[in-house]
Amino acid sequence: MRVQDHIGLISWSLADKALFILYGFVLIVIMNYTVPAEFGLYSLLIGLHTWIFTISDSFSLQSLIQFGMNERNRGKVNLIALVSHLSLTLGISLLVFVLRYSLAGLFDESRILDIASFLPVLSLAFIPRTYSQKIIYRIQNMFYLFLTNLTFFGTMAALIFIKISSVKFLTFNDLAYIYLYGSMASSAVALVLIRKELIFTRTGDIGWRQVYNFSWKMTLANIMYSLPRQLDVFFVKIFFSLNEVGFYAAAKNIFRVFDEALGAVNGIIYPEAVKLLDKKNYKDFSLLATKSLSFLFVSFFFAVVILYFGLADIIFNWILPERFMQSLVFFKVILLAALFLPFQMLFLFIISKNRLNILLFYYLIGLLVFTITIVIIGYGGFLTYMPIALVSYYGVMSILVYLDSIKNLKLKLKDLFRSILDTKDFFIKN
Repeated sequence: MRVQDHIGLISWSLADKALFILYGFVLIVIMNYTVPAEFGLYSLLIGLHTWIFTISDSFSLQSLIQFGMNERNRGKVNLIALVSHLSLTLGISLLVFVLRYSLAGLFDESRILDIASFLPVLSLAFIPRTYSQKIIYRIQNMFYLFLTNLTFFGTMAALIFIKISSVKFLTFNDLAYIYLYGSMASSAVALVLIRKELIFTRTGDIGWRQVYNFSWKMTLANIMYSLPRQLDVFFVKIFFSLNEVGFYAAAKNIFRVFDEALGAVNGIIYPEAVKLLDKKNYKDFSLLATKSLSFLFVSFFFAVVILYFGLADIIFNWILPERFMQSLVFFKVILLAALFLPFQMLFLFIISKNRLNILLFYYLIGLLVFTITIVIIGYGGFLTYMPIALVSYYGVMSILVYLDSIKNLKLKLKDLFRSILDTKDFFIKN
């Protein structure tokens, strides 16, 4: 895979991820017009909602790429994925609603009831958006992806600025409804864009059992992988107050710049890896892995160094109100996780080879490390060290997948820095 052969794809993908970064500035505006407790409650809602859809992505939507590349099966795969996506997301959301009083007692927080009551409506609005975007990834049209996310973030940004121009203060209800309206607008645009791809049939070479035999392992893996990344705010809530959840969530949201950069690369890499395997092109398959890892690792390394040694202090003092400044401490700890994030991309190559038993084993180890670490820190009352659990999680997972890649992708230590020479060669030739 030569980067210059995919400039269009990469450019729109980067433009799409730039939207997430730009919306990060809107989140900063939100923090300036709300208090940590309200932002903390909103972060619990988004964390739970995102986790539900992450699970459904692996159980329902991943099959759109894994099996939908074959045009003969596309209609049936579309149908299976849609039915599964609807059932899983709405089912879990309604279950949370039914158990709302028990959950409020578990977390010693009555406002969990607000989250549980809003969740089913938000999920219903989000279903078309996520389903359509997975098809967009399948057809590799990153311009469409950009448009759907532009609608999503643009709608929310506009509503937020309209709201603060009149009331000067944002509550949980304000933020939740704005997220709902953004989801509805994005879903509508996404469905229009992929309307020609919405073909549903009950005929095809693929069977429901074959899809689910792949999906259940992916789902279990994603539950373990996403739980520390998206429900860590609930772990914080078990031990600390909504105010502390707000501080932690603020740091996590700024850290999402790294997550989104990784997501942009993953969205391009996974379909390409599946195609190369289908063609039995193992040489380019390994080359794709090493080049992608190197570009991410070198970029993240320099970003972490610059942020840790001064830039983060300048940014936080400039963009956040005084009441959120405790988030800087969390951010400097969680920033260490960015050094391990690039290695998470290597899990895509384990998935594309359908080595799901190995994947489950690695994720289980990571989850155990995270859980043990966060319980020790939580019971010890070491609030500012809560992000270490996430850093430990990524660290252990990175070591495991790196060792695996040495054996199965022929990865060498020097490959981590090959992007420096590749970039130099690119500019010399051009």
